[in-house]
Amino acid sequence: MHGPYPEGKWLQCSYGMLNEIVLSRRLDDSITVCTIEGKKGGKAGQNVFSVECR
Repeated sequence: MHGPYPEGKWLQCSYGMLNEIVLSRRLDDSITVCTIEGKKGGKAGQNVFSVECR
């Protein structure tokens, strides 16, 4: 995450077949990298994600 961010840095996740739900969160300006890992969940259509930003 390099360069100017006049509106701040944001993380956004979309959920649903048609992106019916969108969650956004502003990140601290000191954040330089985010790692996202995902895997299939135990139920049909379920996915499990973890997000780590530092």
